[in-house]
Amino acid sequence: MPKAEVADKAALLEAHGLSPMDLLVERDAKYFDFAPTLAKRQDIKPAVEGNAGLIAKEAAIRNAFETWCERWSGTALI
Repeated sequence: MPKAEVADKAALLEAHGLSPMDLLVERDAKYFDFAPTLAKRQDIKPAVEGNAGLIAKEAAIRNAFETWCERWSGTALI
C-alpha cells in the first residue's frame, strides 16, 4: 500500500481512533504492507473492529451523545 495513500487518509483514520501502524508495517521508503498478523483478507475486519483506539473513540463519542441526550431530554429543541 503506498505510503502517500495512507498519509492522505491519516486524518480520517485518526478521527476514528485508528492508527494505521496498528495494521501496517513498513516495506520500504514508499510502501507499507499489512502486518504479519493480517495474513488473509478476512483478518482485516476483526483487527479493525477490535482495535483498542477505535473502541475507545467510539465509546467517547457514545458517552458524549448520551450526556447530551440526558442534558436535553424533555426539552424542545425546535
